[in-house]
Amino acid sequence: ETAVSGIPEDVTSSLVLTTVVHDAVYIVIVNQGHVILKRKDAISQIAQGESASISTFSGKFEPDDVFLLTTDSFLKSLSMERIKTGLIADTPHEISENLALVVHENSTGAEAALVVKMGGHVPKPVEESIETTDDLKSSKTEENNDHLELGEDTTSSDKRHALPAFASLAVIKKIVPKRLSKKQLIGAAIIVLLIVLGGGILMENNKRQSEKYNVSAASLIASHKNRYEEALAVMSLNKSLAVEDLTQIKTALESERNNFPEGSAARKSIDDFLKEVEGALGGNTPAANSPVSVFFEGKDSDLKSVFFVTQKGGALAAAGGTKAGILSSSGSVEDTFDSGNAKALSGSEDNIFIMTTDSVQKISKDSGEAEDIFDISSAKSMDTFGDNVYVLEGKTINKYRPNAYAKEAYFTGDTTLTDPSSIAIDSSIYVVDDGKIRKFTRGAEDSFSYSGPTLSNKSLAYTDEDYANLYVVDPTSKMVYVIDKSGNKVSEISLKGTRTITGIAANEKDKKIYVAADNKIYSINF
Repeated sequence: ETAVSGIPEDVTSSLVLTTVVHDAVYIVIVNQGHVILKRKDAISQIAQGESASISTFSGKFEPDDVFLLTTDSFLKSLSMERIKTGLIADTPHEISENLALVVHENSTGAEAALVVKMGGHVPKPVEESIETTDDLKSSKTEENNDHLELGEDTTSSDKRHALPAFASLAVIKKIVPKRLSKKQLIGAAIIVLLIVLGGGILMENNKRQSEKYNVSAASLIASHKNRYEEALAVMSLNKSLAVEDLTQIKTALESERNNFPEGSAARKSIDDFLKEVEGALGGNTPAANSPVSVFFEGKDSDLKSVFFVTQKGGALAAAGGTKAGILSSSGSVEDTFDSGNAKALSGSEDNIFIMTTDSVQKISKDSGEAEDIFDISSAKSMDTFGDNVYVLEGKTINKYRPNAYAKEAYFTGDTTLTDPSSIAIDSSIYVVDDGKIRKFTRGAEDSFSYSGPTLSNKSLAYTDEDYANLYVVDPTSKMVYVIDKSGNKVSEISLKGTRTITGIAANEKDKKIYVAADNKIYSINF
């Protein structure tokens, strides 16, 4: 009452105090506050304060009881169900972490709580007994080791202090003088407390340092884990790239491992991961069971760059830089053509179409003759239906018909795309737009319910006339999705381990998907 009397009337306070004496807990609550008890599997509120009053409670505790002392605002911000979920954890630290994450979501600044976990009971001291001088003298002549005298003044010299029941009398007799003055007893107690306190502080510091090392080690491993898994995935596709990545991971781990104490759990976790990396470098990786293989690598051919690929027109064509070419079913180059700097690729039975930065170029498959057929601006994607060319320019689609290739708006209404990245054409146009797939037929939006994973704004789509599916590659997630024309995901294939994905095509007759990535063409059986 004295302590809180100075709190101004316009200040709302919520104060919960508790202390433990032997096997009892005493609680004082000023204004509105709460105490919740977890005993084994049962959790309930055992004390609640009232406004403008001081409430008191007491009761016996049991070992491992957990008390949660909270301000009124704390309990208002969390339901009892959320609190019960947080109290499931074993240690006060874990409970605090669980509850703090929830409280911080809607914190007003008035939430406070204290988590207390009980140990065992503290035995009550044996009552002091007062004896006469004669009794004291006779006791000294007997073998009586279970009392110690507290002092030498006229009053305390007649008092004896009983040792705790759990003490070993034989040991105490050897190390404790038979007579201790009050100052000596207090001094000895202080020394013991300092030793215990110092040991406790040292243990706590060691524990915190160990936790710090464990967190740092977990963070270090996590920073390399994805790259390690990607290296394993690409081992059968590009061994040199995988070995390069694994070597860099190994070097990084070796340089960091000495920052962790030898024999610690943190050091062991790093060493275990390092052994996995070294095992992968030594070829001790699981046998590859991937449907993905390298179909074409341009560095040793006339077609040295391959960024885009298409099956439109019946032949597999690839382009990159200022070259385009036709590839055989075995992956050899059958013919090459000079082109503009390719940004997209499509084809028809007789021609290859190359989209550059500012124009679309048509290349005859027979003669190799190339001509710019129309100019473009802000183009992101291109596809063809026969010799009709459709270009995704900005947030709209324009159509260019042969032979004049004059620009026409494809959309018949006020359709505006949000964040489009790619188009693919059968008799309709499918647009990857803002993570979704939209379908348009004759310039108007058609019903299409895509139920697959959310796509990034860099995803590329491919289909062809009479194809049953759409083929979509997401360069961000490194995943290929096969999607039927009703919008349902049929299958997915991981391309983790590739770096830069730039193009996709498919041959449904041969059940193959072709993906241009890292200056290669990968073949995927599906």
